[in-house]
Amino acid sequence: MQNPLCEIIEKLNAAGKSNNASVWVACAKMLQRSRSRRVEVNLERINRYTRDGSKIIVPGKVLAKGNINHKIIIGTFSISQTAAKKIKDAGGSILTIEEMLNRYPDGKEVIIIG
Repeated sequence: MQNPLCEIIEKLNAAGKSNNASVWVACAKMLQRSRSRRVEVNLERINRYTRDGSKIIVPGKVLAKGNINHKIIIGTFSISQTAAKKIKDAGGSILTIEEMLNRYPDGKEVIIIG
């Protein structure tokens, strides 16, 4: 049985190459980092760099510091319970990275924050 993270990285690389979507290749590269070097992003930063309806990927963990005041669609490897509650309370939705890949295979309008 293969590590689930390795499977996600392989799918991201394959989708990036077949759909000519560099966002997925960049996301795979960031997920390949060691656990201690993987990104951690607070909601205040997400709120600052996004607007209503933004589609974002966090190839690491989303933390709850700060607030979010608009709806976003976020795909992340990991998220704290408090951050998830704040995003849902703002009307946003939370997906896994694999679900984001399936929903937006061409990577159009998907941005990486990390």
